[in-house]
Amino acid sequence: MSFPDRPDGSFRQAGVLALDPGLHDEAETSLSALSDRDLLRPVGQDTFAFRHILIREVANSTLTRSERASLHASAAAWLEAGTDDAEAIAELIAYHYREAVTLRQEIGLPVEPEIKSRAVKWLTRAAELASAAAANLEASRHLRAAIELAEKDELPELYLRLGGAYGGGDEGASAYAEAYRLGLELGRGPDLLLSALSSELGTVMRWHASIAHQRTEAEIATLRARAASLLEDATEERSRAMYYVSEGFYPFWLSNSVRVPTPEENQRSEQHARRGLEIAERLGDASLISAALDSLTTSAGFLDVARILELSQRRVAMGDRLSLTERLDAHQMVAWGNCLLGEYADAARLSRAGTSLVLPGQSSNFTLAVASWLPVALAQLGQWDDVNQAAERAVAFWSEADTPAPGFGLQGFLSALWVARAQRNRDQIDRWGELSERIASRFEESNPTHALLAMARLDFSGMAAIVSNRNRYSMRLQHMERVVGTCVDHGQRLPLDALNEMVEASSRGDLRPLEAQVRRARGVQEAREDDLRTSLRLYQEMAATPHIARLETELGRLTGDDALVQSGLRRLEALDDLDQLSRAGVPLQET
Repeated sequence: MSFPDRPDGSFRQAGVLALDPGLHDEAETSLSALSDRDLLRPVGQDTFAFRHILIREVANSTLTRSERASLHASAAAWLEAGTDDAEAIAELIAYHYREAVTLRQEIGLPVEPEIKSRAVKWLTRAAELASAAAANLEASRHLRAAIELAEKDELPELYLRLGGAYGGGDEGASAYAEAYRLGLELGRGPDLLLSALSSELGTVMRWHASIAHQRTEAEIATLRARAASLLEDATEERSRAMYYVSEGFYPFWLSNSVRVPTPEENQRSEQHARRGLEIAERLGDASLISAALDSLTTSAGFLDVARILELSQRRVAMGDRLSLTERLDAHQMVAWGNCLLGEYADAARLSRAGTSLVLPGQSSNFTLAVASWLPVALAQLGQWDDVNQAAERAVAFWSEADTPAPGFGLQGFLSALWVARAQRNRDQIDRWGELSERIASRFEESNPTHALLAMARLDFSGMAAIVSNRNRYSMRLQHMERVVGTCVDHGQRLPLDALNEMVEASSRGDLRPLEAQVRRARGVQEAREDDLRTSLRLYQEMAATPHIARLETELGRLTGDDALVQSGLRRLEALDDLDQLSRAGVPLQET
């Protein structure tokens, strides 16, 4: 009997002899006979494969689990010793060592400590290689297997690695928290403890849109205080830099979860972020530099999108010096900034460029984040025939990521839902509404993302509440623009004081999509020609065809300009915007 010694499932004659040296005299004859009987097939010099996987499984079933465990251990040891490049087959070696351990555990037999240790070593190495290739799901699978077999003293470092493999989400934050707990219990030094706490804080605050169970302000304060108390005794520059960078994201988390940060909080966080950047640059750690630059964007405030774009474009320019995770996040940050400024063609280009960096199975969380901006841009530009395909591609990335709460991708699905409603496509309304609801409902009721259920359900009272609590969406202005636009599309009034405030704030920040949408809302409900004309001009600058069509019909009706109305109706017809045509009084059978 032989075990595969190559990733493709084939095995060499030398592998057979490694498992049972007693077969030396008859191995060649036996393999030839099995080939003649069509059970094996030659695939190279002294290399064979089973004709069918079922044949191999039947052969395996003739062995006891104890025998199989011993053979797996022999195969792993032979593979480990028999090549100058064992790391190229690290996953295969890890597989055999793991099987050797688990098979003996299943039947209650003792496991040699050396076998278990080598299983943990090679599972960890396989995870490192997977992480280097940005195959995050594969890396986390190997690390979870290693954790199951590892001695307690090995667990803090393994949980740290696992948190990094998850790349965000509740699972990543929990892994870092466990690394800290075990490190504290085992008496680890301040550097490991600070790294674990800083990583947990960085995950919760930087990647907050992937965290369904948000920490309270008091819980965050406790974690920050613990981390700060370790800083003085930490000696490793990288762990200190990680602390400073995580502190830089505090205003970002506050503004998205609790309240508007104070100027003093913004200032302190910027100082921390700059300190982290200095250390990262001294270390020459490109990905840490990228994270520090990203943390500097959070103290800029939502009005300073130009600064956010400048810092994010510096990250994009670092190219393949960055980990794939940082490259993708940099692309999505620039796409986000472009959408806030109404540079939709640039946003679409950045989204496509970001997803083109990725191979199947790589950094899917972050690929979804990048991909989610393409349906947004296409919907706003009026390229509606392509929106559904772009959103479906984002769904595929979500499926690969296996992330239960990807709030960072919600804008793409809500944009597809907007188009589906406009075109009265019931199948697509159901699809994008259900997916949007599935994401938003994962978040706790206190989280601003949960409130976006109102968009999925077309709940206008819920949308009015979002507008009333607009400060909680200072870093999610794409959602505010969609909420206001949906309300106007359906003839719903919004609080005038909120509209007045948002017009002023968005015009100061050159946030053209939000300003145009809010001016449209105020212009329609207050019959203000100046607002509608300004809104139309802004949308024309952005080449936002669906909104131009709406404004032309709304402004034309207000001013009695029939030519403008007809121009708007023609644009709506070209888009197949049945919903707005119906609201404009056009019989649908004539469109």
